[in-house]
Amino acid sequence: MDLWQVLGITAGVMLGAAGLWMLRGGKRVIAEDGGAGGGLSAPTRMTLGVVFLLVGYHCVMWVVPSLSFGVPIERWWIVAAGAVLAVVGALAVDLVESDR
Repeated sequence: MDLWQVLGITAGVMLGAAGLWMLRGGKRVIAEDGGAGGGLSAPTRMTLGVVFLLVGYHCVMWVVPSLSFGVPIERWWIVAAGAVLAVVGALAVDLVESDR
C-alpha cells in the first residue's frame, strides 16, 4: 500500500466518522440556537452528514484498486459538484428561513 492509498483511506474514514457524528451526535453540539450565526438547522446538519459519508465512501473506493464501486476517479468532479450543491443549497435555505 502506497502513501496515496493510506491518505485516501484515512481521509475517507475521517469524513465518514464526521458524517456519522453530524447525523448522530452533532445535533446536540451544533444547536439551532448556538453560535454567532444562529447555528444549523436539523436538515442542514443531516445534509452535511450525508455529504461527508458519501464523499468519504468515494475517497476510499477511489484509492483501493481491487474495488470498483462508485463513481470512477475520472469523474471526481461529479461527486464534488453534487456535494457543493447540496451544502450550498442547505445553507441557503437556512439563510432564507432565518430571515423569516
